[in-house]
Amino acid sequence: MPLRLEVEDSSGEAATLNNIGLVYSELGDKQQALQYFEYALYLHRDVGHKVGEATTLLWLYIHTREVANDEEVQKAANAFLYVVTTLIHAPPPPATSLIGLIGSAPVRNH
Repeated sequence: MPLRLEVEDSSGEAATLNNIGLVYSELGDKQQALQYFEYALYLHRDVGHKVGEATTLLWLYIHTREVANDEEVQKAANAFLYVVTTLIHAPPPPATSLIGLIGSAPVRNH
């Protein structure tokens, strides 16, 4: 993780934090796992990485079910569903036209 911090790879750092959270969960420390997921969520949101945000919200929902009351579980589920819905309905990212690339390439005469 120090390398991710050095190169300012916030999305990668968040992914690493998710993985650390999963390890803590497997070790039985659900509260520590949730703390790592929360920090990962902050980083994903900070850089606008919606897919990472959705993934982290899913982990938060799954692990919140194990330690929280129904209201907190419902809140986690709603947060996950909201982000997934925005991803589904988001316009596709701009694509580079292959024809435009081909059209701008120099033509070689043999």
